Amino acid sequence: MAAIAEIAARTAHETNRKLQEALGEEPSPGWDNASMAQRASMIRGVLSVLIAPNITPQEQHEAWVHHKLLEGWRYGPVKDDALKTHPCMVAYEDLDSRQRAKDQLFQAVVKGVLAAAKVIKAEAKRLAAEAAADEGLMLPKVNPEEASAVDSGELKEE
Repeated sequence: MAAIAEIAARTAHETNRKLQEALGEEPSPGWDNASMAQRASMIRGVLSVLIAPNITPQEQHEAWVHHKLLEGWRYGPVKDDALKTHPCMVAYEDLDSRQRAKDQLFQAVVKGVLAAAKVIKAEAKRLAAEAAADEGLMLPKVNPEEASAVDSGELKEE
């Protein structure tokens, strides 16, 4: 599941970057250039949706603020990694509509990616079962190691 969580985090991160650009904000660095702390924060957000699918954007924001406080961050009018200040270190209801939209978009993207992963996994299992039941399908046989890679989300690139 770790690979799926990272894919969902990457997708949500890159979607957020595009929204930042559209809103005229300075975009976050791309996923490949994001700090480990940024990546970990996104993955934590994905895991919170995975563990509690009904979590609200407000609850998720509150958890994010709490974690940031534990890391020594505080409110500041400008995001500054060195000073550990962030303008979103406020109560959810005090966020402007743009920031609340980012939280809602994050959840929509993550839930979409996780739903797609479930469909892909189910389809792969269905196709493997059909191949096993009908030798005439001309589908490749499924290697048990590859099947477990599908189950774990660790697909190999060819």
